[in-house]
This record gives sequence, structure tokens and C-alpha cells, in this order.
Amino acid sequence: MSEAAAPKGLTLGELRAAGRKLHAYCTDDCGHERDLDLARIALPANLAVAEAGGRLKCRECGGKRIYTLPADGEAEAGTRKPEAGKAK
Repeated sequence: MSEAAAPKGLTLGELRAAGRKLHAYCTDDCGHERDLDLARIALPANLAVAEAGGRLKCRECGGKRIYTLPADGEAEAGTRKPEAGKAK
């Protein structure tokens, strides 16, 4: 019997359970940033924080290159916020 692959790093469910928010940053040209309340958006609890951006879209420019990390700034080791207009 095969098991589903475990998410890499912190999950949205863990953030949600701790009452923390998700910070989303548009890496397309606009650079729009926003803290998202995970209780108000429909994303799977087992989704890794680092992978959540692939399911989001910028409200300002419609861009789909979204970088995500915990809103309190506790990113996983080795990660940093990219500059707007540059791929992650």
C-alpha cells in the first residue's frame, strides 16, 4: 500500500491551528503584498506553505507568481522574499 507524499515544511493546517496568517507576495511586476486569514480561504490543510502560492492569484494585477510564507516572517531556512518582476 503506498502512502501519499508528505508536504515539505510547514503546512497551512499547522498555520491555521496556531491562529497564524499566510503572507502572500506577488512576484510579477506589481509587488502587491497581503496577509491572508486562512480561516477565510479554501486551501487544503495539508498543503505546504511554500506551495500555496501556486494556487493563488494577485488581486491587483492578476499575476499567478505568488510567493508565500508565514505572516509573522518565520520563513523556512534558506528562503527569502524575491524581488517583484523576478521568478521565484
